[in-house]
Amino acid sequence: MITIVPDDASWPETFVAVARPLRTALGELALRIDHIGSTSVPGLAAKDIIDVQVTVEDFACMPQLMAALGPIGYTQIPEILGDHLPPLYQGLDTDWEKRYFRPPANQRPMHLHVRALGRPINAIPYFFAITCVPIP
Repeated sequence: MITIVPDDASWPETFVAVARPLRTALGELALRIDHIGSTSVPGLAAKDIIDVQVTVEDFACMPQLMAALGPIGYTQIPEILGDHLPPLYQGLDTDWEKRYFRPPANQRPMHLHVRALGRPINAIPYFFAITCVPIP
């Protein structure tokens, strides 16, 4: 069951707390780390799950990415290799490619999406959110 909760003013700070260790672990592998999804939109009721998007140059860096994320407790879900293609989409299936990771067991619920720069699915979350909070 999906539970929608009222807007929580702590969601932006929660994102920063989740994103900082990612930035430290990933370094320059992560071109961007952004708060996406419904909890990134101020004033919007949402699932109490922080969505984080890590943008990488391409998926050739997956061995290094996994080597960086494993020690801090993230687990890749190998069955999730993409998002749903929009109806009538006529581009390449790889335009919607991503990698998905579960958070460490002791961390609050969150989704970690890894997407490649320049693909449509990398940009779409920004169209749906009013704000994005990049971690420099």
